[in-house]
Amino acid sequence: MSTGDQVEKGRFIVLEGIDGAGITTQAHALAGWLTARGRPVLVTKEPSCGAVGSLLRQALSGQLRLDEAVVAMLFVADRLDHLTREVMPALQAGTDVVSDRYYFSSLAYQSLEVPIRWLAQLNAPCLQPDLTILIDVPAGVALERVTRRGKAREIYERPDTLDRVRCRYLDLARVFARAGHPLHRVDGSPAVAQVAAGIARQVEDLLAQPAGPASFLRDLVLDWEGWP
Repeated sequence: MSTGDQVEKGRFIVLEGIDGAGITTQAHALAGWLTARGRPVLVTKEPSCGAVGSLLRQALSGQLRLDEAVVAMLFVADRLDHLTREVMPALQAGTDVVSDRYYFSSLAYQSLEVPIRWLAQLNAPCLQPDLTILIDVPAGVALERVTRRGKAREIYERPDTLDRVRCRYLDLARVFARAGHPLHRVDGSPAVAQVAAGIARQVEDLLAQPAGPASFLRDLVLDWEGWP
């Protein structure tokens, strides 16, 4: 905290990766790490628990069939509602926010069916995270984990789809690195504690720096030349 009445802005940390990468597990592990250091923290996720998020979960489960462009717009509506209702108030109150997925998921998954430039334009009003961590695992490892959950698979949880989405994430890492907002890759294949330690090192580096001003996706100059 800063001195006086001024509250230091919380840090917005996003964890990304394909289904089965261990994002949810690592989000809670990171929250525990931050709490142990005396930092208030909120763990949240996308789709959110709001009304639009409920529609999206139906679409992801296959219960509700929607055109991919409609799904993309619903994701943005849910994201902006989530930012306004939950994420930004927490950050302004000095609480760190750890998000299980964010707009990178839209860019990675939905660019399989709709143009990446259009997706980026839709998400232009979205707040930039202070740190984005890509938990990277091969599709085969991810599917083994998904199978062990014992739950019905979502529409994207197929070997060929996850492999393509993983490639999209790695391509996004290069695009965003060129724009000055790298996705920091952490190998998600080892044991949970080892992955958590790798994430904590990245966050420790972030916390050693002063909080910067808010910025948005529209502020980045993204070069999509050569995008698949």
